[in-house]
Amino acid sequence: MNLNRIPSALNISARQLPGLLLAPGQIINAQVIKAGGSHILLQYGSHLFKARTRLTLKPGLNLKLLVESNKDGLINLKIVDNNDRSGVRLDNAAPWLAGLQPDSNTETITRQLIKFNLPVTPEIITEINRFLRKNNLSADFAQLLIWLKSVGITVDTEQDIRSLQALQRFFQGLLAGDEENIFFNLLNRTENLNLGGLNIYGWPLGRHHVYLLKPGAKSEPVRPDNCQLVIRVDSAALQELWFVVALFENAMTVNIFCTEELFKNILETEADQLRETLQDAGYSVGDLNVKVHKSWATIFDLLPEPEISNVNLQV
Repeated sequence: MNLNRIPSALNISARQLPGLLLAPGQIINAQVIKAGGSHILLQYGSHLFKARTRLTLKPGLNLKLLVESNKDGLINLKIVDNNDRSGVRLDNAAPWLAGLQPDSNTETITRQLIKFNLPVTPEIITEINRFLRKNNLSADFAQLLIWLKSVGITVDTEQDIRSLQALQRFFQGLLAGDEENIFFNLLNRTENLNLGGLNIYGWPLGRHHVYLLKPGAKSEPVRPDNCQLVIRVDSAALQELWFVVALFENAMTVNIFCTEELFKNILETEADQLRETLQDAGYSVGDLNVKVHKSWATIFDLLPEPEISNVNLQV
């Protein structure tokens, strides 16, 4: 999906959003509340605003919107397909055009910035690279740092570094329950996520881990249609398993990920039984798929990975 081929779908007056900064390159999630003529009423968090558009959009529709520009009191937005992050173009701030070396670290950080809906700028990329080098942290910590940045949390002190390392182990499914308090102070610094942030809850369950992924602020309610439940199971027989459960069109969708084709064949023989069990429990079950994947390091690896190239690198 090439966003440069799509005319600006929505235009809004910045005066409708006093105190709220929408920067070019940011992506927000909004819902159509009312539609009529050339205008629609949108809700973003606690904000309601009118937008002008030539598109036909129905009330109740959830939109992922890219802020194309914000100047002269006018904000231009483009609709981004929820399942297609590779088309978000990044031409104006391509790191190598700004004098940055296009090495693997630069591309890794760029991917993570896109993944968490943050602007891609040479300053942010340099800042993260410098932080990793200064604190002798591997590049694997980049995605965790960027997620924390997306929810408005900065890592500054030595205690923050220790909390960061504990949090990394938690998202790898390696942290015991009695160690969670190590990073609680770091995570509880803010109750409101920045634009495009992803809120992640998690609980250890014996050797296993349960995570809840939800866009928006902590203060916003969790609804069945705006979150994903992820369960990491450490199986003696089938090794590492990930269950990703979401609600789509009022039906539960389940994706089960295993590490080998042999394990996939075993799980597929039990898939119908799992479907029947869920239905007997009162759930409406849609797609139920078993897939093979390489072993994931953390929960972040479950999120869609954008494609980066000289052509589509720009926010």
